[in-house]
Amino acid sequence: MAANTSPIFPLTPVATGLSVIGSSAVTARTAITGTTGLSLCFSAGANGSRIDTIIIQATGTTLAGLIDFWVYDGTTSRMVYEASVTVVTGSTTTAGFNLAISTTTFNGGVPLTLPSGSSLYASSQVASQLVGIITTGGNY
Repeated sequence: MAANTSPIFPLTPVATGLSVIGSSAVTARTAITGTTGLSLCFSAGANGSRIDTIIIQATGTTLAGLIDFWVYDGTTSRMVYEASVTVVTGSTTTAGFNLAISTTTFNGGVPLTLPSGSSLYASSQVASQLVGIITTGGNY
């Protein structure tokens, strides 16, 4: 199927969800082979995709640390963004940790574009971070 080309824009909206980042910490910042310790957030469509927003939402008490986002090309994962998570104990009167990363903060004002065959993964630099991640965007 051909993508929209003049101007190019996503053909099909996509929203994905991921509950609880991996139980082990991934502290690497350099490229890694494969996706061991990473959690899949978004897979590009047949004509590629773009990601407009990433939302990190607590699913329990959060730990101070970083959530790292990686683009995987089928062989190598490369870190493209880090988000700080603070300690928050949610309750019936206190909202849990929440962070919305839009294109203005994530990628200098332009959406993150993933070529066909690529995926966006996430990891935590502290073990057992209790967060869910939602990505929104679209497939070309």
